[in-house]
Amino acid sequence: AADAEAGQAAADRLERGVFDALYSEEDLRDYRAKIRFFARELRRPSEVQQRVLKGLLDCSVSAASIVAQDEDDFLSAESLAKKAKLREELMKSAVTEVDFPYEDSTTRCPACDKLGVKWKSLLLAIAEARGSGPRKCEIWGGGGD
Repeated sequence: AADAEAGQAAADRLERGVFDALYSEEDLRDYRAKIRFFARELRRPSEVQQRVLKGLLDCSVSAASIVAQDEDDFLSAESLAKKAKLREELMKSAVTEVDFPYEDSTTRCPACDKLGVKWKSLLLAIAEARGSGPRKCEIWGGGGD
């Protein structure tokens, strides 16, 4: 029971650190995303999870310092390798894509100085490579547009 209470106190300190760092009444997305990230990553048994939870339990690490760390610091070596591989595949498919839907005949290419350029949105190319495609708001704009 004492371990459960200490664990709950550590979780409360971490949640308060995320709240203090990221909460905004206008936009809760960053706050919610960070809470989901910690909930997911700290459930997985790993060295990182043990270090973070131990630091929170014995109060040797502040919640603010944990929240300020890069998310990659919490991932296992296996997860980092998967993430790097996915990123490399996405970039390769985005860069090697030959379909360039946008064109401007009045702009000069900075690399070869040729007049007339074609391009593709890198974000759109990455979304297509993931198979998700653009979201409607990225195509049509928001409600006020």
